[in-house]
Amino acid sequence: MVKDANQSMTVPQLKELLKSKGLPTSGKKSELILRLYANKKPKQIESKSGNLKKARLANSEDTPYLSALLKGGLGAVDIDGWKAAKFGMATIMVFLIFTSLGSYSWYNLEHEEVDDGYKQSTSIDYGLNDFEVTTTYTFFMGQSQTQKYEYSEFEEVVGEETAKLVGVNEMSTSGLILQICLYLSLLVIITLLVLEILRGSGIINSGFVEEQYQRFGSVGWGFSVIIILSSLFIHLIITSSIDHGDLFGGEYTAGLGSMWWLMLIFTSLFATIVFNNQTMQIIGLIKSKLND
Repeated sequence: MVKDANQSMTVPQLKELLKSKGLPTSGKKSELILRLYANKKPKQIESKSGNLKKARLANSEDTPYLSALLKGGLGAVDIDGWKAAKFGMATIMVFLIFTSLGSYSWYNLEHEEVDDGYKQSTSIDYGLNDFEVTTTYTFFMGQSQTQKYEYSEFEEVVGEETAKLVGVNEMSTSGLILQICLYLSLLVIITLLVLEILRGSGIINSGFVEEQYQRFGSVGWGFSVIIILSSLFIHLIITSSIDHGDLFGGEYTAGLGSMWWLMLIFTSLFATIVFNNQTMQIIGLIKSKLND
């Protein structure tokens, strides 16, 4: 077919076509046609082989992409980079949220006392429901002891003044807010992941579910991100308001724990993927400003 089409072209036309493809233009008409045909044939073969799996699997527009992926591998579907990144980060966020709910690294307070070779270190590690007090004694050999206290019961153990200096009321409030937000976000993320798996595998393929998912899916992803970020900044504000006063004689270091920073970093990355259109607009704006 290609050869026949080229047969009807004049020699100048053939030479012009060869020139546009960066091929030699010398020779008779038959040589020019063969040169064009030889150059085009591999591309046709490559195009057909590249779409072979898709041609076999995509005999219906309703073929679920997960089914096609399992049957034909990566070559059977068109992979949306942003979508793949979103589901990958969503899976990571599920494990991270589960870990954060039981973490004692949301806020830390440390005190160290050294006297003539004897060292005593006290570390208070705050969780969402309770906190740990670890005391380490070092004199030739080290020995440590850890005790857990519920926020609601600590005041009864040590008294109102000490409980106030430790900041149990502020941390109890912040912990409750974090838990509510984290559980809500976890519920939304898991629901959207399950729906996407069911849709992709063809288990759910009704028009109503598809319509509702398209309508509320993006809202759900945005909600799951915003609610976590909001709770993190609320935690920052609350912990900044804690006045430890003369606890440990005023000699201590206190600040946000590693769990808070870890959640902030990963949730921010998740946000850039969920709001990919806005992310690309910001990147484009920055590039244009730099080029000016």
